[in-house]
Amino acid sequence: MSWFGALSGHFRRRRMQRFAPELGITAATSVLDIGGTRECRDLLPVRPRVTLLNTPRAKDDLGGAEAWLELMG
Repeated sequence: MSWFGALSGHFRRRRMQRFAPELGITAATSVLDIGGTRECRDLLPVRPRVTLLNTPRAKDDLGGAEAWLELMG
């Protein structure tokens, strides 16, 4: 991993650790994840209920999401 990858990972982890308490996210919270990845959600200290929207790369690996929505335009 490059120094940039390590550094950005550090700050992403810190952001996600602050994100959950500031928004009051709990295991009962429903989250609409638009274009996110499992790796980002795994940084949360809690596991909210997740619905993925329009993320074709994530369809093969739902990564703990409870639902999958795909909109065709």
